[in-house]
Amino acid sequence: MKAIWIITFVIITFSQLESQELRGLKPAKSLNAGRLGTTRALIIGVSDYKDSLITDLQYAHRDAEEFAKYLHSKEGYGVDLDNIILLTNEQASGGRVMMSLSWLLDMSKEGDQVIIYFAGHGDVESKLLNSSGYLLLWDSPNRSYFLNALSVSILHDILNTLSVNNKARVLFISDACHSGTLAGNGISGTSLTAQNMMNLFRNQMMVLSCQPDELSIEGKQWGNGRGLFSYHFVDGLKGFANTDQDSIILLKELERYVQDKVAIDAQKVNHTQTPVVHGNINQLISYVDPKFTKLDPQQKPYEIPAFNNIGSRSVIRWELENQDTSVQRIYKEFQYALDKKEFLDASDGRMWADTLYKQLESKVKEGVFINSVKNQYVAELTDDANSELIEILNDNSSSLLKAKLRKSRRINYNKIQLYRAKELIGSEHFYLKYIQARIYLFEGLILFYENSNNKNIKEGNGIIKYFNQSLELEPNAPFTYFFMMVTHALKFGNKDSTIYYCEKSISNSNNWIVPYCFLASYLCEKFDDSKLARHYVSLIESKANTNLLVKNVIALVLFYENQLTESLKLFTELSQQQPNNFMHQQNLGIINYKLKNKEQAEINFLEAVKIDSSAFNAYYFIGLIHYDKKLYNEAIFYANKSIEINSNFLSGLKLLGVLNLELRELDLSELYLKRVLSLNEKEKSTFYYLSLVCLLRENKEEFFRYFDLALKNGYSNINNINNSRELNLIRNDKDFIDLLNKYNLK
Repeated sequence: MKAIWIITFVIITFSQLESQELRGLKPAKSLNAGRLGTTRALIIGVSDYKDSLITDLQYAHRDAEEFAKYLHSKEGYGVDLDNIILLTNEQASGGRVMMSLSWLLDMSKEGDQVIIYFAGHGDVESKLLNSSGYLLLWDSPNRSYFLNALSVSILHDILNTLSVNNKARVLFISDACHSGTLAGNGISGTSLTAQNMMNLFRNQMMVLSCQPDELSIEGKQWGNGRGLFSYHFVDGLKGFANTDQDSIILLKELERYVQDKVAIDAQKVNHTQTPVVHGNINQLISYVDPKFTKLDPQQKPYEIPAFNNIGSRSVIRWELENQDTSVQRIYKEFQYALDKKEFLDASDGRMWADTLYKQLESKVKEGVFINSVKNQYVAELTDDANSELIEILNDNSSSLLKAKLRKSRRINYNKIQLYRAKELIGSEHFYLKYIQARIYLFEGLILFYENSNNKNIKEGNGIIKYFNQSLELEPNAPFTYFFMMVTHALKFGNKDSTIYYCEKSISNSNNWIVPYCFLASYLCEKFDDSKLARHYVSLIESKANTNLLVKNVIALVLFYENQLTESLKLFTELSQQQPNNFMHQQNLGIINYKLKNKEQAEINFLEAVKIDSSAFNAYYFIGLIHYDKKLYNEAIFYANKSIEINSNFLSGLKLLGVLNLELRELDLSELYLKRVLSLNEKEKSTFYYLSLVCLLRENKEEFFRYFDLALKNGYSNINNINNSRELNLIRNDKDFIDLLNKYNLK
């Protein structure tokens, strides 16, 4: 049978208690008795990842399910179902995992026991020494784990809080599987994550399924589809590790059993896998169901019956049964609103989730039920807000522009969601600083989206202020550095700062190529440095030489190098590979326009707006083509379409100014042209066209003022000056001739 190659490491940590106190790890009849308190478990298993760039596993979710079955069974730990949260695949989102950890922190008291189990990918995406690695959740993005994965260092803090502050007994099992394509492959993310886990938990009891430089395996041959280590680990806990038949399992017995079984089975598929144990090997792990003393060691372990009444809402489900019918009805509507993502508003006149939550809160003032509902609500609010960031950061060079066109309204809604989440969790919650960091990020993004892409230092300072506040709370956030890079390129026009923040972004997310792609584009478009852009293209190719985004960047660099035929060829290929990407058609249109193929260019632009009706630049170029044909009214129609979508679009505003000048609508022309200058006070050609408006009004003083400003700011289009009908009115004027001579224009 075919085995899937993965790396797995399992860590078991107990608070530093005497071994005789750890006899709480036994079946339900003893576990929940007297001083031993309550056992609660959070069990996570992710095989099917949302991001297609993260290689799926086969059986991580089954390993989690089997461990949950074992914990609940009377033959195992006998944990009540209302004290188990099982999150598998899409249930294991970033928000749900964080708020489930919050549930453990809120509920656990001295003498209670906490069990946390994780099965899925673990990885490191950065070479930085302070990067401890991540456990990848269902919605973790391959491009930036930092955005929505469970940091090993945060988990370490939570485990320490449970042990030291709550004085709970903690059992942590991590089955973090590495296989296929992950962001950290190029920097040994597999071994670094395992090594970092060992370092962080070096003072606690720890079991790893293999050495940091080894891989673990999963396959159909174990338990009809399980991870090799997890399969034998649970079997050992069931009782097969109890080789001396004394009805108790010590860590050294579990170690010996798992090492032997894993090594033998791994060898059968020509693989080496060596579990490792640190800690007190005489530590008691569990008691054994007496029936195991009667089993032949070679016999197949008995099966624990399957059950279906456990899942992400299990705690709420069990608590809800104790509420009156009005609470049950409101909660049903609340859950429906969450499923529809109608948090703070709703369609069809229905009440939204926030209103329904407040109704529940007014009826159930305190207790497990309302606290669990609150955690559920916060999880959904934060997941939805994070999903917007993930979409923006998607590997698509048009995604940032599309985000701007998606209106700042959506981003503002995300910000309000996070403010509501912040209000719900309170000022002492461990998740607060992460939510606040995202709030600052969204505040900056709102300013960024509400303003134009044009250079404006005042606007840039306002945006950067929020990004810096976000970085104070999340100093290694690659996506925040990415937006810092974009802001320095567009708002400040600062080449060195643009490069600096790009490198900061990459250093915190080694395999994320989008910052380099944007940088290469900016170096060409904003800083006229295609040579340096070529350097970054080579870096991009070394990371992802078959990526469509790489081809897109190369095509853009060729365009700015004026290698239009080669650029046209690549964009044609891209349009065939991604027929629903309006940017490819738009770029084809721009190239054809420059090549004087205006009929084909118009076809490309019309196709672009057909694919995406918010493609404002395409509307502008259609207007420009009609202007070239002297079809001024039609040109005005399309130019207006462009600024209806993006009211700060300089080129559209300027075109409307020029068109109204041609139609001698001087007031309208002045209005549009001055709007351009309010967005970019040094836009040289706008000064030129304003001077013509003043000339037609016979205002020579204002004409000379604007014409001088145009030439002073670098306007040097001698063909326009020589062929202008308007300038014929003053061409022989001595002052006009002197002004041209002043700037060496004749």
